Amino acid sequence: MDSVSAIQQAYRDTDTAYRVAESRVGCIVALFLVPAGVTLDYITYHEKFYLFFAMRVICDIIIAAIYLIHFTAFGAQIIRGLTLAWLTAIQIMICGMIYLTDGVYSSYHSGLNLAIIAVGLLLPTSISEAIIFCVLTVILYSAACLIRDTQEFDPLEFYKHQYFIILTSIIAITSVYFNTRRRFSEFRISYELDGKNKQLSELDRLKSQFFANVSHELRTPLTLILAPTEDLLNKPEQLPSNALPILATIRNNALRLLRLVNDLLDLNRLEEGESNLESRPVDINRLASGLGDSMRHLAESRGLAFRQALAPTPLIVHGDPHALEKIVLNLLGNAVKFTETGGTVQLSTESSGASARIIVRDDGIGIGSGDLPYIFDRFRQADGSSTRRYQGTGLGLALAKELVEKQGGSIRAESRPGAGTTMTVQLPLAATEAVEPDPTPVRDTDLFARFFRSADFYLGPEIEVAAPRHGGRVETEPSPHSARERGAASPAAQSSPDAGAKATLLIVDDEPDMRGYLRDVLTDEFTVWQADDGAAGLALIKARRPDLVLLDLMMPKMDGLAVCRAIRGDAALADIKVILLTARVDEQAKLAALDCGADDFLTKPFSRVEVCTRLRNLARSAALQRDVRQRNRELEAAMADLRRAHDQLIQSEKLNAIGMLTAGLLHEVNNPLNYAHTTLQILQEDPSIQGDERLARALERIRHGMNRIRDIVANLRTFARPSPADKATRFSLAAALDTALTLTAHEMKGIECRTDIPADCHALGAHDQIEQILINLLSNAAKAVAQREAGVIRVTAERDGGRIVIRVRDNGKGIAPDALAKVFDPFYTTADVGHGMGLGLSICHTIAANHGGNLRVASEEGEWTEFAFDLAAA
Repeated sequence: MDSVSAIQQAYRDTDTAYRVAESRVGCIVALFLVPAGVTLDYITYHEKFYLFFAMRVICDIIIAAIYLIHFTAFGAQIIRGLTLAWLTAIQIMICGMIYLTDGVYSSYHSGLNLAIIAVGLLLPTSISEAIIFCVLTVILYSAACLIRDTQEFDPLEFYKHQYFIILTSIIAITSVYFNTRRRFSEFRISYELDGKNKQLSELDRLKSQFFANVSHELRTPLTLILAPTEDLLNKPEQLPSNALPILATIRNNALRLLRLVNDLLDLNRLEEGESNLESRPVDINRLASGLGDSMRHLAESRGLAFRQALAPTPLIVHGDPHALEKIVLNLLGNAVKFTETGGTVQLSTESSGASARIIVRDDGIGIGSGDLPYIFDRFRQADGSSTRRYQGTGLGLALAKELVEKQGGSIRAESRPGAGTTMTVQLPLAATEAVEPDPTPVRDTDLFARFFRSADFYLGPEIEVAAPRHGGRVETEPSPHSARERGAASPAAQSSPDAGAKATLLIVDDEPDMRGYLRDVLTDEFTVWQADDGAAGLALIKARRPDLVLLDLMMPKMDGLAVCRAIRGDAALADIKVILLTARVDEQAKLAALDCGADDFLTKPFSRVEVCTRLRNLARSAALQRDVRQRNRELEAAMADLRRAHDQLIQSEKLNAIGMLTAGLLHEVNNPLNYAHTTLQILQEDPSIQGDERLARALERIRHGMNRIRDIVANLRTFARPSPADKATRFSLAAALDTALTLTAHEMKGIECRTDIPADCHALGAHDQIEQILINLLSNAAKAVAQREAGVIRVTAERDGGRIVIRVRDNGKGIAPDALAKVFDPFYTTADVGHGMGLGLSICHTIAANHGGNLRVASEEGEWTEFAFDLAAA
């Protein structure tokens, strides 16, 4: 049978029962309403009162008989017919009265409409039943009127009454249609919800059974792990020193897992009502005193103040001592865990009427108002994110609440963020009686029970609370592993003598046991550093740049994914290899880790061989990448040197060729030029020529041209055979600038020149060559600003260590970006033809280089140009 057929069959069964019940109610109502109409009979048709009364009694008898049939199995089978039967009996009675009175003029026709309305709105009839009933009503009414009024029949009056009967019937049938659909829809939803509830109940039962079975199955192997571990730890003199921390790690984590199993099993038993809690007199003061004294050492070891304030008289309650012990220990453990160093934890007891109160108060981090209503829910934690600071499963307070309520008490929490938390347990006081002494603990002889009790008192990997052995106070014992961890928790490298050859590894994990274990496993192959949260780990990564980072996924302050993203977002940390460590095994977690840039992903539990192999491979990969990157850098540097040498060689060959050409030209040009210049001078001194003004002007123009040729020859000589600056003398830069300004005065007309060279600024070098640089730079600047209305040239000198930097800046037209790299090339010029050979700046560059300096240029086209060169300071 498919699901639709099953729902329909279930609906029919349920609907039949519902119709039987509703039809019974309808019969009962009819049994009262039918006789109630005698008042109407008496008023309207007094002469027919007894006849109508008899008719009503007969109708009631028929309805009563039908009502009784409802209680039989046969009645349930024919419920549709039974409902129609008693309804039709009423209609027949009414139509009979219509026939016996005024026919179409009778007022009893309204009763027919009321019956139709009852079928449509009140009774769970089907559409077919409603149609049958309405048709029968129309037929019965028509028969009563037609038979009664054969001679005085009024068609109009008959039509009016039939119209309202038919209209009411249509409304009733429509209502039945929608009511039927609504009932079926509601039933289908209810049926499906009931099926889901049954499935959930079954799943919940299976879950509880599974937890119980798994808890029982885990307890045995955990006990068999703890027993030999305890035996070995009790004989430390027979073990190697490095074995004790490992055994302590095994013992601590086995106790941690056993406590979780115990909590799950206890919750399951409480939920199933199978808990075997004792009920005997317990002195709350004695219980609180023992546990408080034990927790004092734990609190003080964490830098907390612990106070007790017990009631002056014994507070006797009926309860289970072990359960009460677990409740108080859980509350105290939470108070210590969530209180910062320097805070206070207080345990107090008091009486309040017929109740005893145990109050645990701290001034720790507190609980937010949004989380406070849910802290007693199972698996609920105030901070359930991947960056939570405190560990836990969220079972402790849920179990405490269940245990308190099973013993007739209550527990409540009051808290404000940053102001601490107050937990109050209230239990009913017992009648005054002597408190029975605690029996000798079974755990002293029962191995299983002893470990179960030890697990209940295990509070964390660093410090554990030992279960009371003989009903006395509980003692706190530092874990052997935690001592080792404290000794190794410093982020400083724990290096061996040959640590320089090891790769560096940073372990970032908030679990002290896990950090300690990984450190012990990896310290032979790596120089290991440690951090206990994501933020501290990232700071250490940036400060020390380890080769490898082993990150836990869930950590306080920053989770592993956030740290990984921060590493990959910093180019300076690109070489670091990251491996993420987590207990999550789903594909999404792996993809998230790889998306954040992790190089590898390791799931818990893992083997020693696996973690060592993966880290070793990553270390090799990191070393190879560093080596390749170093080789690339060396190759790039060598290529750059080759390019520079190639460029220098080309430039040198070009300059040598130009120098040889220039030397040859100078030899051929210089002698004729000297002869011509001497002849011109003789001619200009001849009195006859001096008297001829026209001829004198011509000779002057010739002299000007020959001087230009002489200057070009001089520049070519300087370029071809640059004079070394070996005859360096101490000279004043201010004086050299004055000389240059004097020689360029004709070019500087109309230009503002601002100088800022102290009079005591002296340099070492060939002063005539430095003057040549200044003259050339001033001349070029004057040409650059010639087209400006307010041309300005600024010359400054400043000390820079043992050098003096001279700058010549103008606000002229500037130099195009593509020309900046060529301005010092020989024969390169931006001037028009005939206005320069392009040797000036090249010569100046050579002079500056011969003085151990460098001539450089900076410019913004259309705005400014600045030349700068440096000399040795005197």
